[in-house]
Amino acid sequence: MPHLISLEVKAINGDEIIDLQHISSPPQCLQVLSLIGRLEKLPDWIAGLCLLTQLSLGWSGLASDHDPLKVLQVLPNLMDLKIHEAFSCEELHFERGFPKLKRLKLGPLKGLKLMTIHNGALPLLETLGFGPSPQLQQVPSGIRHLKNLKSLVLVDMPSRLMDGIHVQEAKHRLGPRVLFRNTKGNNRYRTIKVIDSAIFV
Repeated sequence: MPHLISLEVKAINGDEIIDLQHISSPPQCLQVLSLIGRLEKLPDWIAGLCLLTQLSLGWSGLASDHDPLKVLQVLPNLMDLKIHEAFSCEELHFERGFPKLKRLKLGPLKGLKLMTIHNGALPLLETLGFGPSPQLQQVPSGIRHLKNLKSLVLVDMPSRLMDGIHVQEAKHRLGPRVLFRNTKGNNRYRTIKVIDSAIFV
């Protein structure tokens, strides 16, 4: 598989574990990778996929002490990252890395209480979507550092998060657009509130 550029692996059922750890020749030319099913641990070779631009992880069941962000943040060309019920945590920290990431979507993180974005992390991020995270107490700390953020999508999030967002009165949009959405089933969403230009406090 030396010239493979796109790979999708899906587990047959929820009990099957996808074991990709011991591939003898990892596909170094991969640009698109989708792993749907239990992994328990990300394959070590993922950190070496220098050409990877799109990555999706779903229902991975990663161990609580295995933070995938620390592995993925070193990928130099990753632009699109989707994580759906891949791991659980109470705190999520973006400390550095993800130099080219433009779109980040984090699916249900039901135990998440705090998300922090440190200055210098996610420098090119344009779209951030996450939720439901019913225990999250406030808008991610440090979100103001995302100078290129154009859209923030909050799905099934507690109403108290609105308290951390101020409406910006200006003729021209300066802050990102914020969309509050509720799920309607069958992957359909209903937008319940839109803030066209937001200030984060």
